[in-house]
Amino acid sequence: MKGLLSNSSSLTDGSKFITVSSDKKGLIFDGKTAEKIGELSSKDGHKGSIYALSWSPDGKQILTVSADKSAKVWDICEDGNGKVN
Repeated sequence: MKGLLSNSSSLTDGSKFITVSSDKKGLIFDGKTAEKIGELSSKDGHKGSIYALSWSPDGKQILTVSADKSAKVWDICEDGNGKVN
C-alpha cells in the first residue's frame, strides 16, 4: 500500500480484515496471521481515495465509499479477492 491508510474493518469473528487507503486500493488480510490474502479489483475500482467501508453480516460482501462520490458493493470470491457486484 502506497497511500495513507484511510480505514480498516474486521469481520466479527476476526477471521479477515481489510484496509482501504488514499491509493484507491483495498487489501484483504487473514485476521490471525496478518498475511495478505486478496485485494479489491482495480479494474472496476474507485477513481478517488477510499475512505469508508463495511462488511456484510455474512462476510461475503464489502461496501466501500470513495472521494469520487461513489459507493460500491464488492463480492468477496473464494480466492479472497473482491469484484464489484
